[in-house]
Amino acid sequence: MKESTLRILLIGPRRNNNLESIGGTTVSFENLISFLDSNKIVHQIVCTNRFKKRKFDLYNYFYVLFKVIIYIPRINLIMLNASPRGIIVFSFPIYLIAWLFNCKLVFRVFGGDFYSFYLNLNKLARIALLKCLKSADLLLLQTKSLLQKFELLDCKVNWLPTSRSVKMTQNLNKEFSKRLIYFGQITEQKGIDLILRLIDILDIDYQIDIYGPIISDKYLFLKSKSYYKGILNQNQIPSTLSNYDVLLLPTFHPGEGYPGAIIEANSCGLPVIASNWMSIPEIVIDQYNGLLFPVNDFDSLLNIIRNLNEVKWRVLSSNAILWSKQFDGNFVNSNLIDRFRKLLI
Repeated sequence: MKESTLRILLIGPRRNNNLESIGGTTVSFENLISFLDSNKIVHQIVCTNRFKKRKFDLYNYFYVLFKVIIYIPRINLIMLNASPRGIIVFSFPIYLIAWLFNCKLVFRVFGGDFYSFYLNLNKLARIALLKCLKSADLLLLQTKSLLQKFELLDCKVNWLPTSRSVKMTQNLNKEFSKRLIYFGQITEQKGIDLILRLIDILDIDYQIDIYGPIISDKYLFLKSKSYYKGILNQNQIPSTLSNYDVLLLPTFHPGEGYPGAIIEANSCGLPVIASNWMSIPEIVIDQYNGLLFPVNDFDSLLNIIRNLNEVKWRVLSSNAILWSKQFDGNFVNSNLIDRFRKLLI
């Protein structure tokens, strides 16, 4: 059978002036858009966060459905990119539109907590959601743990890990200088309190800097601290990371999947010291491309940092670069488009 030309309708969140839009979800969606643009793959985009404040969620809902109906005659595949909450909100109407217009339907769920989210729904909502998920031509999940769980529910699952379009670089002459970095959203659940304790306790020969949008008012005081360096633009990340040795990620965020910061750090030769939380061990292999410590265990974190030396760091750094290759954006998105094209045959 002749293959149709792929024409995609992308539905998902875009970066805007709201600080909460600066994060892994919007970066992943923007990277996919950039890949489609650079490879001249026909696509239309519907933004799910056009109206920025939470009270405008209803406006966003009807805006999205209106735009989908406008674009539907021009496309043959719908890809909904959303958090678990977004999947609940949009899955049924998008499924219905795809069915009415005979379009292929793909759901991509961000984060690592989709299964627990699903289990916490009431019985009727679980049944309705599962029907939509099983009706999709593909259900794209970020972690292998989620893949296994939804495969058992007879969904047509595929692994779509977080990816980043960054160049893999390693400075062979670089020495371990005890420079550590955190970059990401600044909230309590990302483990910022542990990092602040490290700054207070570690010797003066250690340097820890913090980058990212301050989401919680609790941390507004950081703006007056020399170790808070502000928000990085995406194109600043590789050159900034090259000035550091290790990424810190003491997260206990309930929705944690595969943080893009880990991939970006590994690709620049930075091993990651991270909490053993949710699916983090799938992407940070202890003693290979990073080091893991028990969640919220400050003493373990402190000991890991103090015991990391030049020899161990070099091994971890080399492994980190090798490990990051599987998460390269061009590689991941090329495989994704190949899967889409097979759906049209």
